[in-house]
Amino acid sequence: MVVKEYWCVNRTDICARINIFRQAKHPDVVEAIKTRLTDLRTHGAPVTLITTRAIIIAIILHMRREVFDHTFKDGSHFRASESFVRKFLHGALAWSIRQATQAAQKKPIDWEDQCENSFFQQAYIIEEHMIPDALWANSDQTQVVYAPGNQMTWTPTGDKQIAVVGMEEKRAFTLLVSVIGNGSLLPFQAIYQGLTKRSLPNETLPAYKTATSEGNIKFEYSGTSTYWSNQTTMQKFVNTILAPYFEKPRRISSARPIRKAYG
Repeated sequence: MVVKEYWCVNRTDICARINIFRQAKHPDVVEAIKTRLTDLRTHGAPVTLITTRAIIIAIILHMRREVFDHTFKDGSHFRASESFVRKFLHGALAWSIRQATQAAQKKPIDWEDQCENSFFQQAYIIEEHMIPDALWANSDQTQVVYAPGNQMTWTPTGDKQIAVVGMEEKRAFTLLVSVIGNGSLLPFQAIYQGLTKRSLPNETLPAYKTATSEGNIKFEYSGTSTYWSNQTTMQKFVNTILAPYFEKPRRISSARPIRKAYG
């Protein structure tokens, strides 16, 4: 595959350099990429710039690895940049980006009062029990979707109905994140739906040992039919993450004994 490099002028401004495929040299590569992307949309899968770039790189590595060794006049190499991916989708497939409509999430009517009440409650507790910043924890849970997106997909220009499989289905896990008043970050607790350890990430994965041995992530299965946090997972969080951290500031404190922590 030969990559042609050129500059274009649009409205008197110099556009960023773009790379285009010359199909006359290796049309099989271009057709393979187009076929894979078209199949995804045919089956209702969303197509984003990230997934498109991954497919382009994978197919080139499989069919024409030497493309990435080609050196341009300025010494740069082909890297399937975001601008190139956009040009490929627009030019080779005549696709455009489309988005489904969705109502925005609304704040509670009294959200300002709730925030103010929370602030005064925390201020009172900190002052009353003289809790230092090293023993003040703020934890929150967030849903991590396996295939995140903003309900947007590349699809043939002019399509009226933009169907995407699983648009309402959210395959995800729960991540419990905790930060301390002194700026420390506690290990994450990742909760997966399932009844046994087989529901957790495979221990043979390359990054698994790094994540767990350095204490960055604690993997837990929910023990239920959902991936939401529950009493059992919260107890594990307190016993294996929160309490061990709180014990250290208590031991090293040279001032009056600290009896309370807040989380």
